[in-house]
Amino acid sequence: MRSACTLLLACVLAAHGTASSLELEGPEVITTGWNSGSLAAADIDGDGRTDLALLNNDHARIDVLIQRPAGAPAAERRPAGLDRWKPVLEDARFQLRTVATGSRMYELALGDFDHDGRTDLAFTNSIEGLSIRYQDRRGEFDRSRRFDIDEPATYGSTVDAVDLNSDGRSDLVVLTKLELLVLLQADDGELGEPVAHRLPGECFGLNTVDVDGDGLADLSYQATGDEGSIRVRPGLGAGAFGPELTYRIGATRGIVRPIPAASGRGADFVRIQDNTGQLERLGLVFDDREQTPVGDARPRVFAYPSDGKATAAATLADLDRNGLLDLAVADPRDARIWVFRQVRSGIFSAAEAFPSLTGIRSLVAVDRDGDGRDELIMASPKEQTLAWTRLREDGQLELPAVISVEGRPEAVAAADFDGDGRVDLVYASTEKRERRLFLLSGASDWQDGTRVEVGDLDHDPAALRVADLDQDGRPDLVLFVDHGDLRLLLNDGNGTLTEAVQESGFGRSSLADVKPSAVSLADIDGDGRRELIVANAGFARALRVGSTGELEIVAQLNARSADARIAAAVLVGAAGDPTVVLLEPDKGRGHSVTQRRTAGWGFRGSFELPSVDLAEAAAVDLDGSGTDDLVLFGSDRFVWIPVGLSETVLRPTSAWECDLTGVEYRGIDVGDLDGDGIFEVLAMDSRDSHVVEILRPGDNDLWTSLLHFTVFEVDLHYEGQQGSVHQPREIVVADLTNDGLQDLALVVHDRVLIYPQVAVPQAR
Repeated sequence: MRSACTLLLACVLAAHGTASSLELEGPEVITTGWNSGSLAAADIDGDGRTDLALLNNDHARIDVLIQRPAGAPAAERRPAGLDRWKPVLEDARFQLRTVATGSRMYELALGDFDHDGRTDLAFTNSIEGLSIRYQDRRGEFDRSRRFDIDEPATYGSTVDAVDLNSDGRSDLVVLTKLELLVLLQADDGELGEPVAHRLPGECFGLNTVDVDGDGLADLSYQATGDEGSIRVRPGLGAGAFGPELTYRIGATRGIVRPIPAASGRGADFVRIQDNTGQLERLGLVFDDREQTPVGDARPRVFAYPSDGKATAAATLADLDRNGLLDLAVADPRDARIWVFRQVRSGIFSAAEAFPSLTGIRSLVAVDRDGDGRDELIMASPKEQTLAWTRLREDGQLELPAVISVEGRPEAVAAADFDGDGRVDLVYASTEKRERRLFLLSGASDWQDGTRVEVGDLDHDPAALRVADLDQDGRPDLVLFVDHGDLRLLLNDGNGTLTEAVQESGFGRSSLADVKPSAVSLADIDGDGRRELIVANAGFARALRVGSTGELEIVAQLNARSADARIAAAVLVGAAGDPTVVLLEPDKGRGHSVTQRRTAGWGFRGSFELPSVDLAEAAAVDLDGSGTDDLVLFGSDRFVWIPVGLSETVLRPTSAWECDLTGVEYRGIDVGDLDGDGIFEVLAMDSRDSHVVEILRPGDNDLWTSLLHFTVFEVDLHYEGQQGSVHQPREIVVADLTNDGLQDLALVVHDRVLIYPQVAVPQAR
């Protein structure tokens, strides 16, 4: 049916030097439901024509709209004078099929999830989490499979069906409120169990696209409550993904959309600036500085499988003997250890889970036998066990080997305390109301324990850390106590540890109620020996134990204001050009202040870090670049900020400001309407004027408005129904008329509107 209301705009294609037109007919109207959405397009019935499907929560079903063949007779005819906005569906271009689900649904994706050549339905919902409805030869969707996942995300664009590993099979990516799940289809046509990547919060706006131009699929998304950033997980191949990278772009309206580019170039992004309402195109480029300062470094976030209520014990270790540090994390919820292996400099594999002890509270790494491969030592008060394990040559983590202990081991530390070249262990234990320290000698293969004398402990041990406190070249020990004073134990070189700073006064007051997260080690005065850095309210102090056993102040680093709380102070960068980073939490967001050493220490600048419930901050050359990086161990995530590397940044390349009176963009999507390989931007004012504008983005602000039209002015059949305040609320670009031209489908109120594109003869 050819509508009298035809949308036409002629535009000049400079690349070809010819005039072209974009013409849309319509709209054709299909009635669905007020609570319908997640519109998706695919050839569902296998006849070569593009069909539609969407969730209909008014009737707890999925509406499948099958495109009729050209010239096919209608099931019934529309009587004369029928209201155009209440059409008889059987007389429309599409035929309705329904798939009952009986639940409230959130997101829909279409793909062949059993590799039988037929399109299936994948959807998240309130009852089953994630469900697949498989299509059979008759076109029915009776067979189903359920994946019991954590609560699905309820925001838009949270499920994507895509071939992640280039094997020609449909895989799935799903966002839940806690995790990003990757489900790869196996050779037998079955989707594998989800591989989980922990998220920093509930996310939305999922896109699967090659962001960095390396030919591998990457993932991008946004976090709720943080409208000023894009999160990207780089693809590692074979369906695996690296840590989360955060690109701050400023406050944004709605979903940020990728604009696919030519092969090898990667993708750009387009977004709506929140303050101005402008459309802005962003491109990924390398920072033009040879070395990026710490404040401009790109944080890499590794989220743990933790609920954040119990702190996950974590450590860095070279587990596979490749000369690069890996990340090991004890899962506080389950009896397992997660390992992120650094396969190349700065490139980590997806987390691998291995069975282990439950309730691990302390985890450290040592090279027990001197073979260049680190072992993991773990303390589990829940299982009253101290144990060790290692990664075998086949890549599997051995089951823990138990070490005999007294009481419940709360914390463990490892070093060569007696100077015999073998690693000794010190563990803190509790038994009833008695709290003690024991040293296990490496000479006896950690079998014989010697008690370490320490003053009365009023509270349980919290952590142990090795440090050269008196700078005599021998490892000493720092004992952290829950709600108690920090205890410092000096080593005589023969394995005897004696408590220092036992008198009252400055020494004791400086160590009162210090948490492990507030302590780091750094050579603050440049003499080649590291001091103990203790953060406090308003300042951080570099301390060492003097010859009399009392603490001495080596340096003091002040916060910007006296009432600011410093969570930690870390010295990063190259040895000849260090920077102190003072971590000052600011309303739940990691606000950081740097002080760079010149003649002394002074304020240099500030930058934001991802929010972290800090357990420990340290300087570690994680990627083997020769420069100490900033690493943050959190209760449920690990953050790595590389220092001195050339980083990629998202920079604006062009912008467009709407010149239509009364129109303010609220949502966007992209699509190649004219088939020339250049994606257009479809911008919607979904709240005020209900206008859709089609634009071609260009470089240097050379955007072109190809077409705009009003979807509706007043809905005469609103009848008191309460739908979303944003109308239209979705838009899809697809060939819905089987003529090779891309058409538009919009979800508006309780309808789907189809705007077919019409071929326009080229002017001679």
